[in-house]
Order: sequence, then C-alpha cells, then structure tokens
Amino acid sequence: MKFFTKKNKKRLIAALMFSNAFNYGITEQTNFKTSGIHGTGVTPSKTRSNAEALTIGSSPHNYQTSEFPPSENEPVIAAVDEGGSKFFSEPVIAAVDKGGSYFSEPAFVPVDRDGKRAETGDFKPEFKTIRHLNTFVDKTMLIHDFFKHDHQSVVVTAPRAFGKTVNLDMIQCFFELEVNAQGEPVTIYNYVTDPVTDTPNFNLFQGTKILSQVNFMNEHFGKHPVIRLNGKYIGSNGSNVENRIKDCKEMILEAYLKYDYVCKNPKLKEPQRHQCNLWITQDFSKKRDSAVIGALPELAEYLFIHFGTKPIFLLDEYDGVASHYMEDEYNTDPGNIRFYFDILNDLLKDNTGLIEKGFITGIFQIAPNIPSPLRNVEKLPFHRNSVFSKYYGFSKQEFEDLMDKFSVNQNLRNEATTFYNGYNERFNPWSIIKFLSNGKIEPYWVQTGIVETFSCFYRNTYAHDKFWSLTHGSKTCEIGYRRSLTSNDILSLKNNVKYPHDADPIVIDLFFNILLEQGYLVSSQKYESYSFIQVKIPNREVEKEIIYRMTSEMSLIFHFSRKLFADCSKYIKNMDFQSHEDIKVKLQNFSDSFQVITNAIKTNSTVHLSEKLVDTLLYMALYDLYLAHGILLTGAPEIRAESSKAVGQRLTSDIIIIYRQNAIIFEPKQLVNKSTTILKKAINQIIQKKYYTILNNPVYNPGGFEELNRIVFVAINVDDEYNVGYDYYTFSGADMLSTPLTTVKV
Repeated sequence: MKFFTKKNKKRLIAALMFSNAFNYGITEQTNFKTSGIHGTGVTPSKTRSNAEALTIGSSPHNYQTSEFPPSENEPVIAAVDEGGSKFFSEPVIAAVDKGGSYFSEPAFVPVDRDGKRAETGDFKPEFKTIRHLNTFVDKTMLIHDFFKHDHQSVVVTAPRAFGKTVNLDMIQCFFELEVNAQGEPVTIYNYVTDPVTDTPNFNLFQGTKILSQVNFMNEHFGKHPVIRLNGKYIGSNGSNVENRIKDCKEMILEAYLKYDYVCKNPKLKEPQRHQCNLWITQDFSKKRDSAVIGALPELAEYLFIHFGTKPIFLLDEYDGVASHYMEDEYNTDPGNIRFYFDILNDLLKDNTGLIEKGFITGIFQIAPNIPSPLRNVEKLPFHRNSVFSKYYGFSKQEFEDLMDKFSVNQNLRNEATTFYNGYNERFNPWSIIKFLSNGKIEPYWVQTGIVETFSCFYRNTYAHDKFWSLTHGSKTCEIGYRRSLTSNDILSLKNNVKYPHDADPIVIDLFFNILLEQGYLVSSQKYESYSFIQVKIPNREVEKEIIYRMTSEMSLIFHFSRKLFADCSKYIKNMDFQSHEDIKVKLQNFSDSFQVITNAIKTNSTVHLSEKLVDTLLYMALYDLYLAHGILLTGAPEIRAESSKAVGQRLTSDIIIIYRQNAIIFEPKQLVNKSTTILKKAINQIIQKKYYTILNNPVYNPGGFEELNRIVFVAINVDDEYNVGYDYYTFSGADMLSTPLTTVKV
C-alpha cells in the first residue's frame, strides 16, 4: 500500500509550511548511512496496582511531527493527487485524543456532478425514498427474475443492511394494485386486461431497468393485491402460549386491516364475511389456534374473490422469532417457532394455489425441529452466492459507477475496496453509502443483538483456535456447515452461554454458522460438500469488529482494560522512524505497556503461557495501528526465497507492518531464558530466513524496498517469569537493496 508518492511528498511539505500545524515545529531528521543500528531492552516483571495498570501510557500527548495539534478544530493537512484533487488514502498526519482515538476531517468532500452531497434519505428502507436519491442503485430486474423463478416461493437470506427490506418494498411497489380508501382501483384502465401506466407507483419505475421487459410490465405491473407481513416481533413477548398466539394474531391483524373493505364485498359468503369481521374488529378471544393458523389462506381467498387476481405474499424478517428465542436466556420452549411455521406452511403448501408468488427475507435460514420446515419454498442464502445474491450488496461495477459519480480518486476507492468488499466480489452497501456521505473510510457496519449474546464464545479454546486461523497464515478455517439452524441448535448455544469454556466443537461450529449467516464470515470455496466448508473474514471492516470482540473478551478473561492494547499501538504509531533515539524510547515504552498485559495474565493461573499466546497478544496490541494506517501481513502466504536451499521453507515472520513508508517486522518468542542471546537469535532468524523479502513483493508492498525509508526488525520474548524483553535492528530501504543482509550478524 502506497501512502504518498515522492512528488506528493514535496506538495505535503509545502502544505505544512502554510498551515497552522507548521507552528508546532518539525523535528530534525537523521540520515543513517550505516548498514544498521542495533538496540535492546528488557522490562522486568513486577506487580502493579490495577489503577497503575489502567493508566499506563494515558498521560497527555506530546504533540510532535507525527501528530496533529491538540485542537479538534485545526484543519487536516491533506495530500493532493496529480490533478491537485484533495484525496488521500489516510490522513498523512493523524490527530489523537488522550485515549489514542482518532479525530480528523473527511478525506474528501463527496459531491456528484451536480455538486450535491451523497444522499442517504435518512436510511429509510423504502423504495419510494431510495429511488430518487443520487445514491440509488438499480436492482429492479430482481422483480422479473423472482417472478420467473421455478419455485412458487423463495426464502432469500442476506446480512443486515444489505438491501433486503428495500428490495421487498420494491417488489410490493411493482406488483401492488393501488386502490383508494374504498378499495377501488385508482387506475382508469381495466387492470385485468390492460397495462397499468397511470399510477404513482408506475412513476417510481421510470428510467429503471425493468422497463426493458415490456411484456412483463404489461402483464404484471400494478395488477396484484399484496399480503405483506413482518415477523420482527414474533416471540418478543415471551414463550408462553398466550403471548405466542397474541404475537401471531397481531401480525396477521395488520394484513386484514389493510383490506378491511373486503369484508363488505357481497361476493363473499356470509361465513366468510363473519370470519373476516372477527379480524377487523380485533376480537382475538374468539379465535382458536386452528383459526389463527388458517387465517392467511382465508385472507388470500378473500382477496382473490374481491380483485379477481391472486395475491403476492411478502414476508420480511421472517427469522425474528428465532432471534428473540436466541436472545431470551430464560426461554427454553421452541413452541413459538413451531406455531409460527405452522401459520406460514398453511399458506405456502403447494396444494393450495392461493398465492401467485411468495418472497420471504431474513438473515438466518431457520427451521423448527420438523422434517419439512417450509414446504414448497426454495432456500437461497446470500453466502452461497445463490441466484438472487447479485441483487444484494453492490457489485464491483455498481461500486465503480458510484465512485465515478462522486469523483472518488483511485487511491481512495482502492482503500474502500479493501475495507468494504469481500462478499463474493460484492460490497457492503450500507458502508459504501455512509462512506460517500461522510467522506471517511471507517467501520459503519456494526452489529449488536445476537452476536453480542454469543460473544462469550470468543473465550472458548476451540473458537480461539479458529479465530487464530482466520487472522493468521492462510486466514481461513474449517467449520461444520448447517443449511438451517434448528430450534435445538439454538437451545444448544443458549445452554452453553454461561459456561462457554466447556462448549464442545459442535456448539462452536453452530456459533460460526451464525457468524457466516450474519456476514461476519464468507465461504472461501464452492459448496461442494454440505458437511464442512472453509470460511474467511470478508474485509477489514469486519476484521476490526472481530478483533475488537476478541480483545474485549480476552480483557475480561485476564481482568484488565482493553485500553492496554491501544496503549501499545500508540507508541509505534507515534514513532519517529528517522530518529534512533526515538525508536529506542518508543520500543521501551511499547515493552513497558506489553509488560502490563503479561503481568495481568500472570495472575490468571488458568492460562498456559506459550509462544502462540504471546503472538496473539502482540497481534492484538498492534492491531489498532494496522486499522488506522498500515498493512498487517501476519502469516502472509509463503514467499519463496531465491536461494535453492530455502525453497519450500515458510518465509514469513509472525507480524509485519508497513506504516507511513516504514516497515516493522516482529518475531515473538516465549522461551525460558531471558538472556539477550535469545533475542539476538530471533533477529538473526528474520535475517537468515529472509522474512523481509515480502516487503519487496508488489502484491503486499507496491513500492518495494525503494519507497521504504526505514525498516525495523524487532524480537519480543516473554520468559517463564512473564518478563518482557526486546531487541531490535534497523536498516534503510536503500540498505535492503545494496547490502547482502544474510551476511549481517546481530
């Protein structure tokens, strides 16, 4: 990743000279002409009070060259591209508050060709709102593909904020026969035989792709009643029988109230009008369970009698009942799920023919513990790249079109791709719109609820091993795959929440299936087997969320503040790589902060100290730096050395960071001996095994050695007494090109 070119360096210096930031001074830079500078240090283990442990590194910042002035209102110094546009992949100089958090102005001001900012419509999931925004992306061909699909009804699942509700609303706007308060069609045409082209909804589709399907438009636009339900609140009032029936009745009532005029139609028989009126008058007490289960087929029949065309059935958040079941720790009765599915099955079963088509959406594929959870319904999960997945999220072309529309330069759109892409070459739409609206590449897609409920499983040994695989090496892991989560599966998860450490691998696989359905993971292979699949984290946005939860849970285990991880990153973040003295001081500060973390672990007798644990802690301590500015190449794919003797060896160190045209290579160890000899051997391991060659690989560092000002090799060791020791050696980028480093001995 290239943060700024040599040409832009000059422009940046000029910008600094004419900014308020220049008044804060620029420290003198040192040019190293030697092949390397070496330093070492050891932080002794000692017991600190909790108060001390929580305040290490939290003193007021000394704002130097690497930081902004401590005023949030100061202007951000922005780099410019070749055309003088104010774009930059990250702020060149980042402002941090006392807690190490960033505050900065937007990287650019996003405006379209008419000079308008990116519109969000207050993020209302309504097609009529979204349609006229300058961020609208045309998904209207979903309507055609859905109606022509082989199955009468489908369940389409996708992660939160990927367009499910908007698409459902779009389908309703297309098919719905618009009527007045008396139930009379507003069109002047005969909607049964003639094209409908004079309604408000017809105007919504002007200029969209679906207009190219002329025959389809003439045959189906504005010609069907629509039964639309929302399952969000099913089970929200608890699991007892009374509340279970009440939730379902209230959902059905909304559909009946929309068509209250149907009850007056003389074409209905007297018993039908009577049943219909019982719903309209909200007389729930006279409705038995069997009558509730049959309510939707009856409504579909009444609508067909009234309008002469079959209704379209739409159901949003159909998995709400499972979500409430997951989140309610006291609810162990899956009766809500069974009763709810009985209602749906009575309408969707293939022998009724009461609906024209059915479209159901949610996040999870769920099922009660019965052989046929939803009959005559095809399941189409987003994570399996199913036939309708292309209509959820933004494709690469849709993303590029939006970037062009708002004049986002290539560097910044590359950053956005890394941050928001990854769902089978699809982008998170919520994050892209927020990015265009705010002008900042930040995590916007933050989940709560179910992930929060089961976040305790991050502490489990099996789960930890899987997360380790997801963030190291090939960055994939294998999980046992479930097509649907059953009520028994959910109960198994809930039964293990209080004691997550004891959860077996099957339960942990269920947790990972939830992460897959919610968009925290994606499959890294085709679904050739339904037993086991390889998964990975889709992008940096999600990776940050996962690492945040991992560090939070680890902090709970070891009884220390998560802020200690951020404190470690702060010293590397603020390091002046051109000053040997500053490198030495900052690494000592880093070691001191890391020592606070190991002291906290030392007091926890249940934790076994190992090199893997040290690597995990170091990874988390540096992750804040990675998310803010650099590229973390932890466990990158194998890099082959030129030497034939090295062929086949794994030539990557544990953690490699490229940061502001500098690089740091960390080699963590956990060895008994606290001697500096161990640390020197670790440094020599980096050199002799040529871990540094990855820095010259254009895949990971397009500029190669030439554009790296300084490279620091750091060895970190935690001995059996939990003492932290470190050693380091520095080179310039030019040294890497001219000096045979394998001849260097530290």
